[in-house]
Amino acid sequence: MEFEIEDKALIELFTTGRSSKKSFPPGIARKFVERIRTIEAASSIDDLRVPPSMQFERLQGFQNLFSIRLNQQFRLIFRLEFDDDTKRTGKAFVTDIWDHSKKY
Repeated sequence: MEFEIEDKALIELFTTGRSSKKSFPPGIARKFVERIRTIEAASSIDDLRVPPSMQFERLQGFQNLFSIRLNQQFRLIFRLEFDDDTKRTGKAFVTDIWDHSKKY
């Protein structure tokens, strides 16, 4: 699946392993890159359900917004623009990393 990272701080995190604008605990950069590679390797959204520990899910109250767990606290947030009516394939637009312990 194609992907695009929309946030400049996340682009920096992906390319260098750290971000000058956002602070993350150790290990998050590595897990972030792993999850991006998982999205890139997926041929459909069904591939993102394996392994179940990623807890891939559609976010309630948002259209086409999904999340994948990075660890117990942080989740990778991305929007999917689907290619067809089956809503199984498309392009992922990585938008943010949310601290799951905070209220948004």
